[in-house]
Amino acid sequence: IVRPPRASHCSECNNCVLRFDHHCPFVNNCVGQRNYRFFMGFTTSVCCLAIVVLPSLAWLFLQVQTKRLSSGTLTNEPILEYSVIALAGLAALAALL
Repeated sequence: IVRPPRASHCSECNNCVLRFDHHCPFVNNCVGQRNYRFFMGFTTSVCCLAIVVLPSLAWLFLQVQTKRLSSGTLTNEPILEYSVIALAGLAALAALL
């Protein structure tokens, strides 16, 4: 059996992949010749989502803080704190993988 150039066996999913690049844990699939375009589309859409969500979350956080300071009371806004904790957890997971 002749092996094509850059073909490799993935130990994660136990498949032979033509022009193997890497095994992506986020999509749980190997990135190779047939799905490289879709993987780049996925990473581009995630970056576009981050460009929209992170400034929006920062704006919301600043609005809540200015409301707290102007009213003089420290009201609880648990949704904001939970969203910051969730985003920090996702960032830590992404850094780990």
